[in-house]
Amino acid sequence: MQTTAVAERPEVPAEWIRRLDQLCGALPECHRQRAWVGTRWQVGRATVAHVFGGEDQLFRIVFRAELAEVMAFEHLGPPYWLIPIGGVEVGV
Repeated sequence: MQTTAVAERPEVPAEWIRRLDQLCGALPECHRQRAWVGTRWQVGRATVAHVFGGEDQLFRIVFRAELAEVMAFEHLGPPYWLIPIGGVEVGV
């Protein structure tokens, strides 16, 4: 059986975490926590933002948006992309 090496994911720069913490912390009852990879901010059980490093060494920020905003980001194209699950998340 052959296995392939998985690239390490880079740590998100502390300044990014601090900045996102300021933005998300302004939301009522929003709290930060470690995610399966990276860091996420939640209100209740809903994730409103998630930042992480990918195996390709690029960083991603995924955030919840209203449907009209999701459609606007989809129209903008790269570097924005839609999360195919749920339909209310956008990545950059």
